[in-house]
Amino acid sequence: MAKSKQRQRQLARARWERQRARRAARAARARRIGIAVGVLAAVVAGAALVWLILHIGKTEDERKNQQLTPTSSAPTSAASSGTQSGSGSTGSSVPTSTSPAPRTSASARTSGSSKGTP
Repeated sequence: MAKSKQRQRQLARARWERQRARRAARAARARRIGIAVGVLAAVVAGAALVWLILHIGKTEDERKNQQLTPTSSAPTSAASSGTQSGSGSTGSSVPTSTSPAPRTSASARTSGSSKGTP
């Protein structure tokens, strides 16, 4: 009888070892999946943050350009209107066609003063 009881203990211990190994494997797999999901979430959050920062900067630049465009065209009109009235009306139509892409306000003043000089 002692042999059968000893055999049962051996079988129980072997079953317990197998179950422990399965549980450990499941826990390790769950840890790996959790780490992968965390890293993926961090990458997505980082990408979203970078996009948001760039998008906000882009819209602010567009707003500044929209605000600067009327201001930069005003000195050009004022410079050309400061000259003769005949050349002022001709000069104001020329900068309007080139004003959608002004480089700087200094270049607008330079081109306006050179037109008013002759």
